[in-house]
Amino acid sequence: MNEKWLSAVRAVSLLLLTASCSTQTIELPRAGDACNQIPEPDRWMNAGVPDVGARPPLLSAHRGGVTLAPENTLAAYRHAFAYEMDFVEVDVRETADGVFVSMHDDSVDRTTNGTGAVSSLSWSYIQSLNAADFEPWKGSQYDPSPVPRVEQILELAQATGRGIEFDVKTIRNPTALFDLVASYGLLSHSFFSLDEQTVGIAQVYNPEIRAIFNMDGDEPPAALFAASKNSAIFGSRREKFTPEIIAAIHDGCSFVLPHSYDLTEILEVEEFRRGLADGADGAQVNQPDIMAAAAQRRIPAALVHLSQENKVCLRNANNSLGLPRRLLTARIPRLNLNLFDLTDRDGCIDLPLPFGEFVIRHDDSAAVRGAKIRVRANARRVDSQK
Repeated sequence: MNEKWLSAVRAVSLLLLTASCSTQTIELPRAGDACNQIPEPDRWMNAGVPDVGARPPLLSAHRGGVTLAPENTLAAYRHAFAYEMDFVEVDVRETADGVFVSMHDDSVDRTTNGTGAVSSLSWSYIQSLNAADFEPWKGSQYDPSPVPRVEQILELAQATGRGIEFDVKTIRNPTALFDLVASYGLLSHSFFSLDEQTVGIAQVYNPEIRAIFNMDGDEPPAALFAASKNSAIFGSRREKFTPEIIAAIHDGCSFVLPHSYDLTEILEVEEFRRGLADGADGAQVNQPDIMAAAAQRRIPAALVHLSQENKVCLRNANNSLGLPRRLLTARIPRLNLNLFDLTDRDGCIDLPLPFGEFVIRHDDSAAVRGAKIRVRANARRVDSQK
């Protein structure tokens, strides 16, 4: 096993551990940075004991929290950051009038109530569309949802101290996108999916640009080692990453984030663990809440009483984002009665009665820490205990 890689992993893991407990942003290696690894080409043919990847593992939420909210919407990205994903993947397209938006498909037809190619539509038209106009989100609490501009997602990443994985689709002006990301101070904390020719041009334009190399699966280890000079991250289907391939990428001081969701969401945790066993540094995931638990993340929780609305909301104590679909217990002491409710898209529940005293509790779970608050409905005084 490459001992220098282990030393590097320990240093990065300390940074990631700090980042997972605060709003500190993770900084990725830059193209051309010195790599302290001594390449071991023999391990590229037979790795022996697999490398140990970054701990805690890096997690990138594919199109946001797609099992929690409609893909590529601001709600999906909020939920992903609420569960402290290190990155969110944003599919970037450019409208006819030069606005960058988050949309996976060439056209708006599948996910919205509109029609036409994004590149031929104006921003004024696209912003009028409902991005929750598809199953299972049609008629849900997320219906309607707007198509977000990239600036809105950048603001969210900046506020939470996290990064973005940019899957650059069809755009006419890539330098404008790079400049936009740079204006939010996020170039060193994010990475771009670019073709091999564009990567070199982009990094000449701005050396701070980080890239992800998406493997076809037939590249020899030596080619991947060489590609690590320009690529901070390597991604693809999990089964394409053998311990030997991972050893070659690690020898170039880059990170491996395979997809964990290709064999359906039911098997996502198993795929994630297989990747870690082979030396991966994390994964690109579909289910932020479930994968936060699988990665042994413990989200600090806080319960907040919104007295004017007669609600109590469960939030990430680090970034104040609401935690959706979490079970809360509402105890009514004078009736010796416990009621149960799932939090909504904002992480909130309505108090069961418009008056009286309640003890609201979130029990400790694999992903989210416990929290408790005592409130009096329609009263100013709030006594809380975490």
